[in-house]
Amino acid sequence: SCKYRIEVIKNCDEILKQSSNEELREWAVREKADAIKELLPDLETKEPGMILLYYNVRWQRMISSPRLKKALPSLVGVLNFTFVLVFLRFTLPRLLAMQSTGDLGEFGAFLGLPSKDELRKYAEYAQSLPFAAKFGAFSGVFALEKMLLIGEIIPVGVILPTISPVLFGGVATGACVTALSSTLASSVNFGIGRVYLSEQVKNFSLPNQAPIGESGWFKAVY
Repeated sequence: SCKYRIEVIKNCDEILKQSSNEELREWAVREKADAIKELLPDLETKEPGMILLYYNVRWQRMISSPRLKKALPSLVGVLNFTFVLVFLRFTLPRLLAMQSTGDLGEFGAFLGLPSKDELRKYAEYAQSLPFAAKFGAFSGVFALEKMLLIGEIIPVGVILPTISPVLFGGVATGACVTALSSTLASSVNFGIGRVYLSEQVKNFSLPNQAPIGESGWFKAVY
């Protein structure tokens, strides 16, 4: 259907370019407008249009393909390997060429990291903040990381414990605050999931499969 209407639009354009017959041109304009209306989404009637329907069917067919499900782990592994390879291709020569700490600073700037002076200013500003404000912000970032799964992309769980001694004035204090903040964030994440997301998880289902709440493994552990 999409291909037919695209052909109609092309033929109507040819008629408008070549024909001088007013009646034929008016007919071509109407046919072209109708074809475009059927192809594109209509915000007034909330009709998705044939193009969106076409790609939605293609997408559903693709994600329900057994071949894709079987090949997905390999595909993810290839993408991760490619990312690491490209990263090493651009960074390894610079790392091997380093001969001083000055070169390390230049390498950090190449990766978009703040300079040593900038980091010192940030640390001094953070140390001047009240302990309650720092603890609240620190715990809030931990909670967001766990709720939004940011740690799957950005290693927040490594970064925060690393900077905690600078923020809270010592290794012991930073370690205690990190442990407490991580525990509070996990508790908040668990509470929100139990209260608001339990029904959504039970009712969620992959294409052509039963909801998770009806599966045997879920009933065994829940």
